[in-house]
Amino acid sequence: MNSGFLRKIIFFGLAVIIIIFLHQAKILDSIESLILRGLNPFFSSFYSAGVSFRSSPEEDLSREELIELSKKLKDENVRLSSEVAKLKVLEDENEILKNYLNFLEPRKIKYLMANVISRGEIEESDPVLTIDKGEKDGIRSGLAVVDSRGAILGKIIETKKTIAKVYLVTNKDCKFAVSVENGNKTSGTTSGELGLSIRMDFIPQTEKLSEGEMIITSGLEISIPRGMIIGKISSINKESNEIWQSAIIDPYADTGGSTIVSILIPD
Repeated sequence: MNSGFLRKIIFFGLAVIIIIFLHQAKILDSIESLILRGLNPFFSSFYSAGVSFRSSPEEDLSREELIELSKKLKDENVRLSSEVAKLKVLEDENEILKNYLNFLEPRKIKYLMANVISRGEIEESDPVLTIDKGEKDGIRSGLAVVDSRGAILGKIIETKKTIAKVYLVTNKDCKFAVSVENGNKTSGTTSGELGLSIRMDFIPQTEKLSEGEMIITSGLEISIPRGMIIGKISSINKESNEIWQSAIIDPYADTGGSTIVSILIPD
């Protein structure tokens, strides 16, 4: 190694040592600040170029695609929720149909199923349903209507070609000939009580009744078979100076929520 090159290395090393010493002693702070200010425009341009690169058209397009994808996912979620709701309705309807088959088929009772299309009141506390079966389906006034468990729900009162009106068993104008499931088969008639319960009248004072006894159709009405359940006795009204006693009956049918019903068709 020649002496000139060696001297350059020694000189460069001493310069580096001196610069490091001056930096540690903060003697070069003012000079470093001046240099940084001079380089600042270059750094700013470099940063702006980086931001511009990140905000390229490809990035904007990606955002649009994400927005579109989010919209599609929301639409799909709504569609799936609707499908789940439809499946739940079908499941409920299948369960109702199974209940009808389990109750009516073994008893060899003829029936026609119908959908409830509206419900309301003729007058206050006089509930009525409208069903989608009528005269063209062989429906006529006086036929009994039952719910999915085979309990008496009401009676056909008025028919048109494609629809019919049903008075619910809690309607005061809906009357049935009934009997009590006791040893004497006590008979009487029922009618609705305030749109909530059922009243059984014309029970002889000599008959002994008990709360909890079941009330069924008596079979005295030509169009209505015997043994269809109406409800059970919840209270008894017996006055010693009256010829008849009466009873309040809790209906067994689902008078507020039935959507599918069956009309019993006599032989």
